[in-house]
Amino acid sequence: MLVFFQKIGVVLVYLTKFWHIIFPFVFGACLAFVVNVPMNQIENKLLGKKPFKGKRILSWFITFILILAVIAGAMFIIVPQIVETAKHIAANVQNIGSLSDVQAWVIQKFPQTESLIAKVDVSYKSLVSKAMEWVQKSGSQLLNSGVGVVSNIVSGVATFFIGFAFSVYVLFRKEALAVQGKKVLYALFPERVNERILKVCSLSYKTFSNFIRGQVLEASLLGLMFFITMSIFRMPYAMLCAVLIAITALIPIFGAFIGCAVGAFLILMQNPMQAVWFVVMFLILQQIEGNLIYPKVVGNSVGLPAILVFAAVIVGGEMFGVVGMLVFIPLTSVCFTIAK
Repeated sequence: MLVFFQKIGVVLVYLTKFWHIIFPFVFGACLAFVVNVPMNQIENKLLGKKPFKGKRILSWFITFILILAVIAGAMFIIVPQIVETAKHIAANVQNIGSLSDVQAWVIQKFPQTESLIAKVDVSYKSLVSKAMEWVQKSGSQLLNSGVGVVSNIVSGVATFFIGFAFSVYVLFRKEALAVQGKKVLYALFPERVNERILKVCSLSYKTFSNFIRGQVLEASLLGLMFFITMSIFRMPYAMLCAVLIAITALIPIFGAFIGCAVGAFLILMQNPMQAVWFVVMFLILQQIEGNLIYPKVVGNSVGLPAILVFAAVIVGGEMFGVVGMLVFIPLTSVCFTIAK
């Protein structure tokens, strides 16, 4: 044990290497778990409980097509409107050639900023000079980092396809893998210990599955609320903002704020006053969602009180970021159920 702590640096290096080796398989297992939730419903309910040849392949294919359709639909809504907004912004600023032109454009769009801009003394030539100096110094660094970015992209694509292939294998062989896992447990541990382990595994599977279903339902409800409310008040980009908020709301509690920021910026380019009302509307709907919908939909789906859902998000996010937020709610539910 003393040698372990003395060589902790070496141990961490090898653990990091080991993690990089197994990460594609961990990613594939997690992907298989998520895909299995809708796939299981399609296989057992849509296609019926009676088995037939090719049922597993057909259920996986339908699930895969549905996931691609959802992603493609979201991109079809988001990308064209963002491109249109970018063109609108470019059309407004393409003739801006000096800092005074920028100030005039800002004052025209936002008259309330005129007094503030008048107090600001900025040298346009100084800004340009500093920007050029920074570009010259950073050029070689950007070139070197570009090679690293390309290498990371290639590595990421390879990891994804390895994980994807592994997830397909797990989904097609999940019953056989479960039997083999039980055999290993019974070969290593006594029966009483195995019963406890299998009980915890079953509870974890049920809790995580319910959490995924609850989170998707909650995000869909929130997006629908924004679409209806923005349509009623005739705000621009109603569908785009609803889709963005629904997607980012998959991150528990705080994710919708990302969609709000993007939506507010897009509306700001069209109508600054409506952007302010959009933020006000978001805060009101977020309060309704955070205090009523989320604890009821997601909290009940994992069997957690609202305060523990909130605590799990805070602790998980602080420790492991977005992944911690997603994992700590069902993990807390498992611990809570075992403690009871």
